[in-house]
Amino acid sequence: MRKYEVKPGDSLWKIAKRESTTVDVLAHLNGLRGRQIHSLHVGQQLNFQTRVAARPIAC
Repeated sequence: MRKYEVKPGDSLWKIAKRESTTVDVLAHLNGLRGRQIHSLHVGQQLNFQTRVAARPIAC
């Protein structure tokens, strides 16, 4: 897992788009529900799944 610190102007949607994931995935990973999804705070720490680079399949 990686961590991300919320910065001014961030929204869960913007962060999800930048990280190539969805709001639903980020909300689930961080236990966010209902209004919490729309009320991020500067300095709040969010968890992310670590990106795994795809490896070519040998033929």
